[in-house]
Amino acid sequence: LALSTVKSHLERAYTKGLDLRMHDFLSDSQLAEIAAARAQLGGAPALRDLFDHLREKYDYFQLRLAGIKQQRGR
Repeated sequence: LALSTVKSHLERAYTKGLDLRMHDFLSDSQLAEIAAARAQLGGAPALRDLFDHLREKYDYFQLRLAGIKQQRGR
């Protein structure tokens, strides 16, 4: 399996309610930084805008997971 396939399956499972050990992917401070960037950009920014705003510090997988976590309210 390709890494992108595994990441895609993890995202899908997390979206459907599976609990992941988020700290395996992002620390609390990283989640807070991504949430702050989302707030600065307003609303639900496009991933590319968020990626650029954070100067490519996080990959799209991490940004999507952080967004899902924020939507889930955890």
